[in-house]
Amino acid sequence: MTLQALSARLHRPEDKESLLDIIRDAGTCLKEARRSVAGLRSPQGRDSGLAVAIAAAARQMTETKDIRLKLKLEPDPQGLPADVEYNLLRIAQEAVSNSVKHSRARSIEVALRSTARSLRLSIRDDGEGFTAYNGGAATPGHYGLVGMKERASHIGAHFELASEPGRGTMVSVELPSRGPAVKEA
Repeated sequence: MTLQALSARLHRPEDKESLLDIIRDAGTCLKEARRSVAGLRSPQGRDSGLAVAIAAAARQMTETKDIRLKLKLEPDPQGLPADVEYNLLRIAQEAVSNSVKHSRARSIEVALRSTARSLRLSIRDDGEGFTAYNGGAATPGHYGLVGMKERASHIGAHFELASEPGRGTMVSVELPSRGPAVKEA
């Protein structure tokens, strides 16, 4: 609402239009976040949970693109805190989005696997890859990698990014077991 009030005070049409684009994007992000949290927290069933939410988000982002999506999502481990599920979902969304927007990938693989020791989420593409990642510093205007790393840190997970020109990119997040929440493989 504050941004909308600010847009009313702008005089240059291009400034007003830029701010209105930001307002629309923020509204879309808020709706997606609310939908994601609601989907994760809904009663357990065939159409709920982290794996289902990740699959739905990945399909939505790739459905209109000429990209083959491969999902290797095991059933959700029981007892994951809501903030862990939410942050894992957002990391998956960002990684798939980056692959779709920037990598020129022909295929993307999204995997979720749990063992007695950890829960591992990985997103791999066969795109162009890159070398510009320097441990988390963002390219001006691009904060996706930094955001994923911060989300992983927030939930106590290890974030890893591997990319090489011509060899694609792999993002993985490994969350150590917190007792019975992560099942035996």
